[in-house]
Amino acid sequence: MKTQQQQRIYGFLIALTVILLVLAQVLLLQTLKKVTGDLIGAKNQVNSQKKTLNDRNALVSGYSKFTEALQLPGRQDASFPATELDLYNMVENIMIARSIEHTNTSASGGQNAPGSELRLRITFNGSYYNILKLLAEFRATQFVIRVADFSLSGQIDGKVSGSLTIISRIRS
Repeated sequence: MKTQQQQRIYGFLIALTVILLVLAQVLLLQTLKKVTGDLIGAKNQVNSQKKTLNDRNALVSGYSKFTEALQLPGRQDASFPATELDLYNMVENIMIARSIEHTNTSASGGQNAPGSELRLRITFNGSYYNILKLLAEFRATQFVIRVADFSLSGQIDGKVSGSLTIISRIRS
């Protein structure tokens, strides 16, 4: 009797062990699938961030090459303009050289009195990169000027329109 009862108990324990092993295997497979999914998601996110970083590095590299290509002279002899017309002519020559169309220009202040403030308000249209070159050339101009106000809005085909205010003083 004991042997039959022992056989039943052993059979039950073996069956229970097999069921527990199968259950453990199913739970481990589910956990493995979840972890694998998380790893694939993390890998995709890393790849996306790498692409974004590479794109930004390309933009920085392009900007560096762009600024190096300008090769603008320094401002060793910068001074104030003698008249309002001198300032206007300098700005107009730079805009013409950069193929920037100025649609409206207005001047205020000045009256060509020594030390008085000059303000030129310029409205323009042109390509974005030519506007960047224009601003870079303003930094290297023969006159001491300050861009006090600058606005820009995009149009089509890489063109932009905007306005800026330049401030300077009549030479004393």
